Amino acid sequence: MRHRKNLNEVYEKLEKQEQVFKMQLKKACVCVGVPPFSIINSFCGISGIPFLYYVFSSINSLYNSDCIEREFINSVEYLEFEKKFSFLLNDLKSMLKNIKMDTPPSIFSSYYYLVRNGFLSINHTFKADNIPNYKFCNASSILAGYGVCRNLTFFLTELLRYFSYKSYNIEMLLEGQALCKMTDDSFLESEEEEIPINSTQSFNHEVTLLADGKKSYIMDVMNETFYLIYSNLVYPYENELEPIYTNLKEDVSFYKRKKIPKVDSSGICDFEKITMEYLKTKSMCEGYNLTFETFYLEHKELYKEICADGEELSKQYEKILSLYR
Repeated sequence: MRHRKNLNEVYEKLEKQEQVFKMQLKKACVCVGVPPFSIINSFCGISGIPFLYYVFSSINSLYNSDCIEREFINSVEYLEFEKKFSFLLNDLKSMLKNIKMDTPPSIFSSYYYLVRNGFLSINHTFKADNIPNYKFCNASSILAGYGVCRNLTFFLTELLRYFSYKSYNIEMLLEGQALCKMTDDSFLESEEEEIPINSTQSFNHEVTLLADGKKSYIMDVMNETFYLIYSNLVYPYENELEPIYTNLKEDVSFYKRKKIPKVDSSGICDFEKITMEYLKTKSMCEGYNLTFETFYLEHKELYKEICADGEELSKQYEKILSLYR
């Protein structure tokens, strides 16, 4: 069994690699007659570092992003973090199975209820708040009591996977489409306000795709709604006028990127049945408040541990990233 490094060892290893790279690049610049700290080519627009040095450093940073992720997710601390989160998801799965909420619509509905009412948060409250955090621990922010689409989506997708459903985190672009919501208490009225669209950004929203061949559909926790898929085009439920620009090719999860199989719900998926199951489950949830409260009390300390670990991992990740800036 290979040695698992802790994050201090990971940092030291990557730091040495970066020092060697910079020394080699400096020698290369001198060999081609470009002083490593001369005035740069005007094309680059940055003084103090030559164009060649700048370009190769940028390439090195991109190359090492994959290296950082590999080293990071195999560290002792990250594996312990995942172990705790896995334990929580398994317990959550067991609770929902015991109360017969184990189909995708009922999992979506009960999860929404649990988050909305603070049963999955340390202080028993949840706020839709866009507080910056790092992609590898997106879901842990739910336990801290805040989050937006990426946080809510990541948690739901992982939970569905624990039930052995093929699910993926995907991106879409919302530009003011009228969405038919399941109820009137969704987290935000308009998701596009959370991440403004700019010239370099193709997407501003994350959702969960349930990939089940001809019975595939999309769940949007933030807006509490579903989306249909017709011939690789995505439409809001009960509003099939304009398709939504959506990434249906690749999962955007941290380090779990996967190609998504072809999906299409046209003419096959019974959305009336799906939405009725969602609403029926939601109406039943209040009757299980004692079960949910017991789960909260039994796991509150675990929530705290996972959040503390996530915060520390974020600091360590930022420290490692600083090597390449």
